[in-house]
Amino acid sequence: MWTSPSRPWQETLERARWAERAGFAAIWFADHLMPNTADDSPDSGPMQECWSVLSALGALVPRVRLVSMVSPRPGITRWC
Repeated sequence: MWTSPSRPWQETLERARWAERAGFAAIWFADHLMPNTADDSPDSGPMQECWSVLSALGALVPRVRLVSMVSPRPGITRWC
């Protein structure tokens, strides 16, 4: 499952918990701070930071794989 970093934290957590219950294998999160509008133009809206979100989800949604979308960090993802 992929969720947008421009969504509020509570919604991200709810989606991740739903994905875990539904049997999804992974949650992907964008690691670049570039919110976009519906037509893909840049926006200055609020954004969540990838590594903080993945750390928090790791503690709260332990059974799914957590993956950064772009970051070239081999070995950072985890299987539970």
